[in-house]
Amino acid sequence: MSLSCPRCRTLNPDVAHYCRQCGLRLEVAGGAVAGAGRIRHPNPLVSAEATAAVAGAAHLHYGRQPVGGGTPLLGTEPLELTVFNGGYDLANVVLRVRGDGEAGRSLFALMREIETLARGQAVSFEIPSYELPGPLHALHVELVSAEFGAQD
Repeated sequence: MSLSCPRCRTLNPDVAHYCRQCGLRLEVAGGAVAGAGRIRHPNPLVSAEATAAVAGAAHLHYGRQPVGGGTPLLGTEPLELTVFNGGYDLANVVLRVRGDGEAGRSLFALMREIETLARGQAVSFEIPSYELPGPLHALHVELVSAEFGAQD
């Protein structure tokens, strides 16, 4: 049986730990699904700002702040969400963003697509106030899918 590299699609022996074509580590710890955005980079970059990990992803982190900065007054001000990639170059990234209000009540759920997210790059997008029907208490960001971008 052969292992197909999730990045370059080269067939490797099923006992391979690294791809013989591009060198990608083929093992994924903890039974996670192998693939773009989920495979750990051997030398990850660290985000300069305080961020939270994107669920289901390796080396993707996000931070949030009110659009225009400042301190939120009502909790329903538009948000700027910034996603930082400290791992492999990615393309066609799809994120699920969910916000919870008091007592974990779901306020909104939306999908955001990022065409390219290179290693070391941060991409920001806005969550408009009309998407926030009440004060936001918790924000959850999850990787739905991604493809490998340019080879590292």
